[in-house]
Amino acid sequence: MRYTVTTFKVRLEVAESGIRMRNSETAEIVARGIFNRLDADKEHFVVMGTNNKNQINGYKEVSTGTLTSSLVSPGEVFLAALRLRAAAIICVHNHPSGVMHSSGLFGVAAGQS
Repeated sequence: MRYTVTTFKVRLEVAESGIRMRNSETAEIVARGIFNRLDADKEHFVVMGTNNKNQINGYKEVSTGTLTSSLVSPGEVFLAALRLRAAAIICVHNHPSGVMHSSGLFGVAAGQS
């Protein structure tokens, strides 16, 4: 009898530069740099951690999905924040399909109706 075990790689990146998050445009620049290193044909959900001076101290890729979706649980997000020892977090994801409209579920997940 033959068994197969599938393993997953988990990567935790720590930033050396300590880029300060001043606004959403700064976060977008950092996120684009992260997404350039990941598969361009899959949706990724990334948590960036900041210290108390709003400087990036690292990031964690929480989920890798398909071309059109990526599933994320709140527990995975909070675990990433704890591992990054973050004072605050910035959550970002990409749209490899090019479709930028909400599926309607985002408002529900974000507590909006």
